[in-house]
Amino acid sequence: MRRSLVATIVGSILVGAAAWTLLRRSESAAVRAPAASSETELRLVEIWRSIVAANRAASAERIAILDSARRELLPLETNHADEAGVHFARGVIEVLAHKEADAQAAYMRLVAATPSGVTHRMSVYLRSIHVLEFDPKHAAEAVRLLPALQARAPDFMPEPVRRALFRALVLDHESKIEAERYDEAVDLIGRAVDAAGADVALALEARRARALALALADRWAESEAAWRQLIIDDPDSATGSRFRLAAALAFQNKTADAEAAYSAVIDAVPRGVVGPGSAEEQLIARFRRGNCRRILGRFGEAKADIEAYLAAHPADYRAKYWLAVVLIDGFAKPEAAEPLLIAAHEVAPWCETYLRLLVSLYEDLRPDPEKAAVLRKELETGREARTARREELVKQGFLEGRVCD
Repeated sequence: MRRSLVATIVGSILVGAAAWTLLRRSESAAVRAPAASSETELRLVEIWRSIVAANRAASAERIAILDSARRELLPLETNHADEAGVHFARGVIEVLAHKEADAQAAYMRLVAATPSGVTHRMSVYLRSIHVLEFDPKHAAEAVRLLPALQARAPDFMPEPVRRALFRALVLDHESKIEAERYDEAVDLIGRAVDAAGADVALALEARRARALALALADRWAESEAAWRQLIIDDPDSATGSRFRLAAALAFQNKTADAEAAYSAVIDAVPRGVVGPGSAEEQLIARFRRGNCRRILGRFGEAKADIEAYLAAHPADYRAKYWLAVVLIDGFAKPEAAEPLLIAAHEVAPWCETYLRLLVSLYEDLRPDPEKAAVLRKELETGREARTARREELVKQGFLEGRVCD
């Protein structure tokens, strides 16, 4: 279940990283067809300026700029069809416009116009960004192509190639996570950190994703260390990192440290350290801290934390269950726990632990042989169905994979 939770976070945390920038304005002059005629070269430079502007524009404006660039390029396509740079520019335009068939047609014309065909540096780059835009599940191809391009032609569009490689590594790491090849995902996102170069924001996103991927690989100590370093290096986002650090500590049974980390998240909110959504994160941290305090035997504090969360989320059956556990273990009040357990079981009959505690309640704590017999039969006969349902919900990402805890 924790793997589904982390995978969900990975998918959301990299939204910004996956949105890539092809070029900066200062790089447009360096992207043109070598050995082109001076007139064609000058026109291509202007077209590339339009491509760069489109790449940085909002959707409606982008479409208009790309349409204009196509019109400017059309005479060159007609009169200079033998010049690779013309087809290269058209291919990039269509990738940015998300027109797959047109991008593929431009790629084929480019391959035909160069003696080295698919191995030409322009062909390799265009093929790579085509894959990233239209077939991201096969980003491994771009991960293979782009480093070879960097090694063979280090002066060819170094920044766009580096950015494309960053995106390829991120996407391939996500594919490896979906395939549950977690150690490979760790390696790929570690390479993305390097590919981010001097782009601090991208590097931090990749480092956060790496910390999460380490957790997926059950490398919790390394994940913990990564989150601790991120707290130091990225103080503006330290609260989110502390929240993930707390989870890493909890999974290692470092309960006291996890309790302190969750407290740091909660205490940060009144000081305005976190941004939008911080109140909800604070509530979740309070719920998790309540469980830590329960394990530590601090039942009064645990009860207060879980009740605070439950007041804001009265339908969350997990909180009802854990409050019932606190009432039984910490206060010897099975009568107060009973309605909470019943409610939790009714909503989530797939949670084995809830059913087991209900059986114990009616067999030992509040004896009721008739109810105990019914629940005992349910416990002993429906295990496979409950397991299958939990696994299904985890795959759906229900409650970020934490369907019973």
